[in-house]
Amino acid sequence: MRKTRFLCCCFALFGISISAQSDLQWSINGSFAGQTAFPPKVTVSAFSFPSETFESVAEIEVDQEGQFQWSTPFQTANLYQLKFGEETIRLAIDTTEHIQLSIRREADQWIPKITGSQGTQKMYQFPQKLREREAFYFGDLKQEMERAMANKDEATLAKIQEKVGQLFPKFVADLQTMLADLGSSTAVYGALDYIDPNKGQAMIEQTILRMQAERPHIPITKALVERLAKMKGIPIGSAAPNFTGKSLDGKTVQLSDYAGRYLYVDFWASWCLACRAENPKLVELYHNYHADQFTMLGIGVKDKEASWKAAIAKDKLPWTQLNDEGNLIASAYFVMSLPQNVLLDPAGNILHRNITAAELEEILKGLFGEK
Repeated sequence: MRKTRFLCCCFALFGISISAQSDLQWSINGSFAGQTAFPPKVTVSAFSFPSETFESVAEIEVDQEGQFQWSTPFQTANLYQLKFGEETIRLAIDTTEHIQLSIRREADQWIPKITGSQGTQKMYQFPQKLREREAFYFGDLKQEMERAMANKDEATLAKIQEKVGQLFPKFVADLQTMLADLGSSTAVYGALDYIDPNKGQAMIEQTILRMQAERPHIPITKALVERLAKMKGIPIGSAAPNFTGKSLDGKTVQLSDYAGRYLYVDFWASWCLACRAENPKLVELYHNYHADQFTMLGIGVKDKEASWKAAIAKDKLPWTQLNDEGNLIASAYFVMSLPQNVLLDPAGNILHRNITAAELEEILKGLFGEK
């Protein structure tokens, strides 16, 4: 009898051990819901520092029913990526979580439904909430701007930009609250991609310092700390990062090609109404001053080539344009939102950042006189 009780206790303890071990895992239970055709495997990749890339850690076989499962010991909070074909699904894993993933096909896209991961939920909700805040503050103004642009009404455009300036501090306050709500989740890494460091450096720094205090050793914190150091490394007066790109006519263009001239580098996109609202004035300034020691260079950011080319033609932009397809140039200048610009001096140093066309005009008048 005692032996039986001893064995029962052993099994109970063993059961507790197995249960505890299970609790230290994070897992994925996935399915390609209601699909007759689906990929044979799903690749799991983890965010790696210092490369800031996702490196493969496992391949999950998909069974004949479209089901797949995977689990691994939870070691540290991190971002993960599931890849099948050309599709990717990102997960923000903050603790031991058991994720349920249902993937369905709609038209030519795979649409995931993810439950069981608070960090992942926060990560996907952030851009949605951001769009809602943008629509709340600037939605009506966007429509007014479209009409003013169509009518080439510069006076109305100026009034709209003034209204945007008045509303922007309230929008930033909401954004700060949204970032605070993320806490020290790995979702912070993706959220900060939506914030322009030239306008929100203090907010970004506060968020990164919070991550450094609460989760100093995880890969994304190390990456964010390095990002902050780089961001502070190109202040006004420092040398502008060099870059190379292809122009509209296929020629290779380097920043160093413009040595000896004042250069206005404009980061823009066809879909950015605020960018294009400035174009009529910029075209005027270009024609007035490009014969002097001044020129312009446009950098198309995250734009479809056809739309980008059509916008250049429609706005009649005469200066050289580069399409930053890989986002390498924008990343080097920490361009996270549009519009953005820098004015470089003849030595290639950053003289001004994020100035309006009206401010550029005053600077050029000071350099070359009124035209």
